[in-house]
Amino acid sequence: KTHKYYVYAIDTAGGANPLLGGSPKSVTCTIYKATFVGKSPATAITMKSGETKVAYVEYKNEGMTWEKTKTYLGTTQPRDRASKFYEAGNWKVPNRASDVDGLTTRSYTGRFTFILRAPAVTAQTTFTEYFGLVQEGVTWFANQGGPADNVVSFTITVTPADNPPPVTPPPPGGTAGSSTTVKGYIY
Repeated sequence: KTHKYYVYAIDTAGGANPLLGGSPKSVTCTIYKATFVGKSPATAITMKSGETKVAYVEYKNEGMTWEKTKTYLGTTQPRDRASKFYEAGNWKVPNRASDVDGLTTRSYTGRFTFILRAPAVTAQTTFTEYFGLVQEGVTWFANQGGPADNVVSFTITVTPADNPPPVTPPPPGGTAGSSTTVKGYIY
């Protein structure tokens, strides 16, 4: 967005307020702004520890062009926290779920696709993961027009993984005094 600005000065005696030479000047402001379009999964998610699920978030670009390796979906609430759902090899780092899937110019919708890996839990646990847009090394979109850091979230309920060992029945005809190993559940 281009804005004109005018510069005036007051002399040391508090006198004249002349328009300085070269005014008005024009300056182009860099704006990173978007509108949330949608996400998948759209509703609450249930996963088992260790399970993975593909997710994505879509935004309409209302500012500067977004590029891979520059425009990211970052963790928020608080910003830059390490996510418990980080998937090594898919996320850039534990606080950057995805970069934009492809070049996205103003007025077009950009998608950020990533994998969620459920953390290990010993009891059913519900998490809320918040995400926001960040132009890496420049600014968070919430600082320049949005959306806010709390607009996009996933509510994820994680249950313990059930990986019971196989049950091996005792051999037929076992006798008193012989030993048999039984693998199974311990209650």
